[in-house]
Amino acid sequence: MPFFKEQKDNFEFQFEKPNVNFLVEEESEAVKLYKLIKKLDFSEFYNRYSGRGAVAYKPEVLFAILILSIIEGVLSSRVIEKKCKRDVYFIYFTEYRKPDHSTIARFLKKFRKEIFGLLPQLIRLAKENKISSFTTIAIDGSKFQSSSSKKHSMRMKTLEKEEKLIVKRIEKLLNLLQENDKKENRDEKIIKKLEEQKKRLEEKKQKIEESKKELANRQKEIKDKEKRENHQINIIEPDARMMKEINANGYNIQLSVDAESEIIINATVEPDRSDNHQFSKQHQNSEKILGEDEQRKYLADGGYMSTETIDYVEEKKVKAYINDSREIEKIPEPEKLLNRGKAITSEFFIYSKENNEYICPNQRQLKEIKPGVYESENCSGCIIKHLCAKKKELRIVTRTEFTERKELMREKIKQSPEKMNQRKVVERVFGNIKWNLGFRRFSRKGFEGASIEIMMIVLALNLKKMEQLILFLIRNLLAKYQQNNYLILQIG
Repeated sequence: MPFFKEQKDNFEFQFEKPNVNFLVEEESEAVKLYKLIKKLDFSEFYNRYSGRGAVAYKPEVLFAILILSIIEGVLSSRVIEKKCKRDVYFIYFTEYRKPDHSTIARFLKKFRKEIFGLLPQLIRLAKENKISSFTTIAIDGSKFQSSSSKKHSMRMKTLEKEEKLIVKRIEKLLNLLQENDKKENRDEKIIKKLEEQKKRLEEKKQKIEESKKELANRQKEIKDKEKRENHQINIIEPDARMMKEINANGYNIQLSVDAESEIIINATVEPDRSDNHQFSKQHQNSEKILGEDEQRKYLADGGYMSTETIDYVEEKKVKAYINDSREIEKIPEPEKLLNRGKAITSEFFIYSKENNEYICPNQRQLKEIKPGVYESENCSGCIIKHLCAKKKELRIVTRTEFTERKELMREKIKQSPEKMNQRKVVERVFGNIKWNLGFRRFSRKGFEGASIEIMMIVLALNLKKMEQLILFLIRNLLAKYQQNNYLILQIG
């Protein structure tokens, strides 16, 4: 069997490198992706470039290599630099040029605002190509770990202790500098080293002072004394909060996703652990990008259920479907609740509007004793009393205006149960980010660093999805065209 001859050691003299178009196939992912990127308007980027200086990389080229790297699960600028030297697709984008990691990192930092402006452009492009009608938007949040470790998080007492230690170290360095100044043979190297140490300590002291002020402001808003004293702040990333779900400092990433196409409409980085106050912000941002539409529906889970959200929905007349996850469809038998061994909340009580009373899991009545307050007539001998009434003799359930509004929302969802299945689209997007892209922790520090990082991921996912959907639409059109021609031939 003959073998291919090796040509590795025969370096021939050549004036030009091979054309990059020979490196990749026309139907390859790189070519399709770059064609789609070229449809975007980069004029805002070009306006920021100076007419002077060395030759620069085109913004769409740097943007393309960043998008392709994210699709391949790579976020490190140093790894991207290596790919530009080795990977055929990256060489196709750069045309044999090799941008270093500093150039890539500077591009993200310098053009942050312009990169954010590409998302509305992509949505407009999707609408023009009729990829989706964008009539149903699903909203959800997920926690991602921040770049800084939770080791940098401190309570007020720890901050004060750390500040005292830094002050002592600065005083010690000042004494050493004074001693060196008095010497006849001054060692300039040692003096320079001591001054650098002093500068670093002073910067750290300033960070601690700023963190103390911010922590004091946060503590004012916390009513519970124990929680107030234990509240921490991260001195590296003050905006990153401790998240129980990930057992680390992180951010709450909010996404608004089109239920039909899975295209991400809006993405924000929030320091708030809860989703209670996020619905209005996501709705406003989505409407701004898509254009206002009173018929557009918004889907969210029980985490968004709050008085603030319901007030906003009613005021703006938003067609919202917010599923209350705490609703219990079927009340368990008392024996099952006993085996369960957990406290029995008001969600286990059924309200009768006709009789204006509550029925407990053990089929006992709770009558209204004063407006909005219902008390059991008799709890004696109940096998689940220790889980229900606890230390009280009789169980009390409070019914508020918010309770009634939640029930109205539940009835609305029951009339359209398919809406909650559509909401799962946003969970699939988060799953794609975490499992397929392998993104669980931010590599850039601070709120701005986290924001640009998640925006690049959103743009990468949208471009990938649009590339697939456009190809799917073209194939469908071709199939219809061929079918119509066949029918014409048959009739003829």
